[in-house]
Order: sequence, then structure tokens, then C-alpha cells
Amino acid sequence: MELHHLRNFIAVAEELNFRRAAERLHISQPPLSVQIGQMEAELGARLLDRSPGARTRLTSAGAVFLDEARSILASLDAATERTRRAARGECGGLSIGLTSSMAHGVVPSLVRDFSRAHPGVEIRLSELTTAQQEKALLARTLDLAFCYPPLENAGFSTQLVCGEGMVLALPDSHPLARKRNVKLIDLQREAVLTFPRHLSPGFYDLMIAAFSRAFVSPRIAEEATQLQTIIALVCAGLGVAVVPESMSGLARDGVQYRPIADSKSVVRTLLVWRNGAAHPAADRFIAMVRKMQRRP
Repeated sequence: MELHHLRNFIAVAEELNFRRAAERLHISQPPLSVQIGQMEAELGARLLDRSPGARTRLTSAGAVFLDEARSILASLDAATERTRRAARGECGGLSIGLTSSMAHGVVPSLVRDFSRAHPGVEIRLSELTTAQQEKALLARTLDLAFCYPPLENAGFSTQLVCGEGMVLALPDSHPLARKRNVKLIDLQREAVLTFPRHLSPGFYDLMIAAFSRAFVSPRIAEEATQLQTIIALVCAGLGVAVVPESMSGLARDGVQYRPIADSKSVVRTLLVWRNGAAHPAADRFIAMVRKMQRRP
């Protein structure tokens, strides 16, 4: 039994007249009658009461089969539509990675805007280091990643998302908190809190290079694996920290953020994906970021 057999039976069951059903289906009546008879033989049940001189009626078995046939075709139509929407990137799942410091900048806005425009796409966010994101992309457990350059692996495509400066996070009781801007030379004797280089070598090297240009050797006092933890240590008065400007969105009592006047370093955020990765929802996300970059 094929799907068009179900459609033909539904037409007969709704019309309760073979001639009208045949006209509706744009076929001749005799083959339609034969086809319904073949369906009844295959099912082992009479679907229609076609007594001579009487009006065609559905049998009890025919009524059940009509409901089932409609349900099957409705499920097929829904599956077809979902498949087409998935092919257009309008539904399905999208796995995105980001570093902890990006949870307070432009990245959340991008994810929110995409979700509003594509409510059928389920977004799964994973907070990972840049190195972990690269591995996850290669393992295909991530579709997209927000990373700080440089990347260690080849085989990735990238799109610049934004560039931002660096700011200083310091306890609000610190003398430098009274300044509108600070300079890196002001940190010559300060305990600097940061994270191990292997977690994000791009940002770490950018920070050290900024100190070097200011002829300052930072005194690294303690390392933590998450920037939120570093901010908590700053709040506890254990030191100061150089962080991306977007981290100033992480408001916390006891912590102030000040621009660094003599740092011209730009922290770049990249959207990264595997070369040739065919994922319609990911393509739509990439297109949205590219459109954002083209805005004046």
C-alpha cells in the first residue's frame, strides 16, 4: 500500500461517491474502484458498504482506517515541513562555544537576536577555553565557537565579531580607583591576578605585550581558570586584574573598572567554524554576524 492509496481512500470516504471522488482526484472511476477493492483485500476488512441501490457508507473498520490514514498523512506533512525548515536553518539544534569573559559582551546579544529571529533553533551554549573550543570543533561537538586569536589548528574559517580594549579591575578601596584612567606603569608594584597562559594564549600574550611596551614587568600574584574567579579575588583585595573591556559588564560590589590610558591593545573576538561545515542553522548565524559587521 502506497501513500497515494491513502489519499485516494480519504477522497472516497469524504465524498462517499466514487464518481465525485474520481473527479476530485483527476482519475477515472473504474481504476479507483479497483484500487479500493485491493486495499480491502490487503487489509482483510471491508472499508466501504457499496450495496447496490444504496448510498456508499463507511463501515466501522473504514471509519477507523480513515482516522489512521489522515493521521499518517498529517504526520508526513509535518515531517516534510520540519525537514524543509531544517534545511533552511529555521529549526534543529546549534551548539556554540564561548569563553567565560565573553558572557558579558556582544556575544550574548548575538545569541539573543538569533534566538528571537529563529525560535525553532535550539541553541546549546558551552563555556570553554579557546583550546577546548578548537578541540570540540574538530570533534564536531560544537558547530560554532567564539574565540580569541590566534588559533592553534588549521582547517577553520573565521569572522571578526568585534574588537575591544582592556580595562583594569581593582578593589573600590584601592587608591587607583579614584582615578578616571590608569596607566600600566601604575601597576609596577601591584599584585596582578590572571589565568594560566595555556587557557587563552592569545589574550594572555596580548596583555603581556601591553606591559612590555610600557616597560613594566607585571608581578603575577595568583592564577585562576575563570575570569569570574579572578574578579572575585579582586573583590577580596588580593590584587588587580587586566581584563577585556566587556568584563566591566560584570557588576560586582567592591570592584571598580578603569580604562587603561596607555594600552592600545585590541582584544579581538572571532566567530570560528570548521572549513566546509554544512549546517544550515550555523550558516544563518554566520550570515547574521557578517551582516552586523557590514553596518556603518
